[in-house]
Amino acid sequence: MDGLLEIKASGMVTSIGFNARASCAAIRGGVSGVKTGKLWDSESGEYIQVGKVPLPQWWEGFGKLVELVAPAINECLIAAKPVEAKDIPLLLAVSSSESPCHFGELETSLIDELEHKLNVGHHPESRVISDGSVSGVVALNLVQELFKNRKISCCIVAGTESFLHQGVVNAYMAQQRVLTPGNSDGFIPGEAGCAVLIKKAQRDKGTGLRIIGIGFGVEAGSVESDLPTTGDGLTKAIRAALTQANLKFSDVDYWLNDQNGEAYKFKEATIAKIRLERERETPRHRRFEVWHPIEFLGEIGSAIVPCLLGLALGAHSFGYAPGHLALLHVGSDNGKRAALILEWKREGNY
Repeated sequence: MDGLLEIKASGMVTSIGFNARASCAAIRGGVSGVKTGKLWDSESGEYIQVGKVPLPQWWEGFGKLVELVAPAINECLIAAKPVEAKDIPLLLAVSSSESPCHFGELETSLIDELEHKLNVGHHPESRVISDGSVSGVVALNLVQELFKNRKISCCIVAGTESFLHQGVVNAYMAQQRVLTPGNSDGFIPGEAGCAVLIKKAQRDKGTGLRIIGIGFGVEAGSVESDLPTTGDGLTKAIRAALTQANLKFSDVDYWLNDQNGEAYKFKEATIAKIRLERERETPRHRRFEVWHPIEFLGEIGSAIVPCLLGLALGAHSFGYAPGHLALLHVGSDNGKRAALILEWKREGNY
């Protein structure tokens, strides 16, 4: 992989913490931010479970996305000093344009609103990426290009999304995709703003969490399709990331993913695992740890990739990661799949 990327810092605003350290500690401790909220299931006549960030007031829409992600970005800006904010490109992941969560002005106004909120200038390469859950990995791919072609020392990859709007929930309920008293195969609506600070890395120097493989794929049998789920897209994405990292599937110590309670995500991951395990002649029979923080946060959509990266950084920095190699994979509703291989390296050895 040309141009290794290193995760230097993270920021989070979630239903269980207003910064990265608090959120990671809560997830490690199994603390859940999921509670009965103010969103209504008309079929059962009951309020549903949600992962709500405990902001001072309840409101919806464009402004809330800014409030969620601005503190997370600020955590990364502080960690980037003495580099100034105006010299750091911001790549911001948001919901896809077809999503019920999407607001029309996200691509044109969100960066400007964040600039006003944080009282900082923004880099001309800053942009919004509206590709749903895979947006964060798309952003990392763009970071490689920015580092290769321009004099940029670091970037921030962030994501923000909120499902906590009655109209949004109604749209997903109509598709039988929300966890309700009458539907066990669904997700819990949540919200979050997360960010990571990315810098260039050198393979044989320093200690840190590096991204050593990136892969993409497309699943024809997505949740929005009438075709059966085959796992082809996820398998392709994971295989590409492993190949780039020059690793086998069984070399990985643990998984980070966006499993959210919907059966198709578990089915897809299981199919991919079985296929990739068969590619090794003498597989190591050991149990992987699988981390899916959505169970504590609710579904957070486009914020999931920086959330998972921040969780991995915290685990390695404080010494409770189950190994030095991690697989991260996510998928958007439209069928796009993406995977990363992460490696924690200490000075002088892997």
